Amino acid sequence: MCLAVPAKVVKLENDRVLVDALGEKSRARLNPSQKNKPSVGDYVLVQAGMVTEILDKKAAIQSLDAWKDILRNAQR
Repeated sequence: MCLAVPAKVVKLENDRVLVDALGEKSRARLNPSQKNKPSVGDYVLVQAGMVTEILDKKAAIQSLDAWKDILRNAQR
């Protein structure tokens, strides 16, 4: 099973993006069939190393806050 955590685009690199998900930076490929391309500052979902969706900022931040709560509780 693969969980997708919202990630913020921090850099565009041709057919890839550098994203930050909860402080972890990684690169992801852009989907060539996707009409809309993300911009720096956008929130995206990445699955299997590919950007699958551009997210609404408010929803992405709410999801990230929920992930932070889950991780904080798991460390107790």
